[in-house]
Amino acid sequence: MAQKNTLAKSQLSVVQACALLMSTFLGFGYIVLSRELSDMLNTADGWIVIIIATLFIVCFYLIIQSLAAGHEGESLYEYSPKLIGKWGTKLIALYYTAYFFSMAGLEIRACTEMVRFFLLEDTPMIVIIVSFIVLVHYLTVSGLQIIARVSLFYLVPTIVIVLILMVLSLRIFELSNLRPVMSEGIMPIVKATPKTGFYFLGLEIMLFISGAVEKPKKLFVPVMGTILFTGLLYILSYIVIVGGMGVTETANTTWPTISLIQSFEIEGVLFERYEIFFLFVWLMQFYTTTVAFYYGSLVSFTTLFSTSVKKVALFSLVITTVIALLPKTMDELFWGLNILGYSFFISVFGIPVVLLAISKFKKRWAR
Repeated sequence: MAQKNTLAKSQLSVVQACALLMSTFLGFGYIVLSRELSDMLNTADGWIVIIIATLFIVCFYLIIQSLAAGHEGESLYEYSPKLIGKWGTKLIALYYTAYFFSMAGLEIRACTEMVRFFLLEDTPMIVIIVSFIVLVHYLTVSGLQIIARVSLFYLVPTIVIVLILMVLSLRIFELSNLRPVMSEGIMPIVKATPKTGFYFLGLEIMLFISGAVEKPKKLFVPVMGTILFTGLLYILSYIVIVGGMGVTETANTTWPTISLIQSFEIEGVLFERYEIFFLFVWLMQFYTTTVAFYYGSLVSFTTLFSTSVKKVALFSLVITTVIALLPKTMDELFWGLNILGYSFFISVFGIPVVLLAISKFKKRWAR
């Protein structure tokens, strides 16, 4: 099925592909990870859940990589017609269109809530949402390589600043807040693990960019390293936040990562309050994360209707705005994101494993 747009025609280096993947990981999920796990478990065992979830993500990537290796140089919508035909591909495109538009809209809403809570309290929500969506659309239609370059540009300072702030947060860290380990047994951990898909939203973007990587055979190890490093960053953040605030306070705080940073100060230096640094870099992460999801939605949407980005631009902006405005409260926002967290398993496991099985079967049948 020939694509009518050039969104997926750019060539990416391995570094750019990994930067784009990690930028997609580090969205809203990162700053509420400790809150959600503390609320689900009511213990400090969330770091165990993150380890298990990371291992599952590694397994899911093995499936995606196996699928991509059999169709080198092609993205999902380029090789799927060979496996399931034109209408099967359109059905997948319909699913991913709804999935990515929902993710982009809810990420924008989450960013808007954070901006209004900490920075622009009196600014109308619709103004922030529309401004953000226009900026997202502008970068997305610039092409995949530009998206990857911007992601890489912001990712490095983000990681550096986050690690520095985590180290500074150790001033209020108490190891006793992380004890006892597995006080409620193994079952709460097992039950919580399937709900962690939301925190690794973004792996599915590899289905759409792997065909654009210049040296795909060198992609496997760096992507595995990216996944493991992201998991390590999640574990570090969870331990520092819960260790500094305790399980109960973390579970009852809307923005625990930012609240932790606000809870300490260092006197006698140029800056005494450090949350502004985190807010700045995370606004950029919200931006690059949303751009990645919006890219997936446009590629899927144009594939579904065999049209160009120019023709669907206005509709895409409107539908993303409507989705961003749907949640009435933060609880509804979290509910919507949790639903997408479950859909994530269809995106990175269900659809890829079916396509991989069909691909293997066709190759054996051809022999």
